[in-house]
Amino acid sequence: MAVRDPNDPNPKYRYKAALGNDGFAVSPNGINWTKLDVPAIPSFDEYNFSYNPTENLFIHTVKRDGPYGDRWP
Repeated sequence: MAVRDPNDPNPKYRYKAALGNDGFAVSPNGINWTKLDVPAIPSFDEYNFSYNPTENLFIHTVKRDGPYGDRWP
């Protein structure tokens, strides 16, 4: 999942993406991507990545496996 960030002063970071369990990446054009050297946020099988321009806030949510969630057999 990728979002466009029109406010980032660095044009190399214009697009930002969450790569699930593989971390995060940035792109100047949404086509050519560079993976960032930052930790991934582990997810079981589902995640969402969005941007709130009013708060200038990136939101990354994940679904974790555990005793409170059902799994498909």
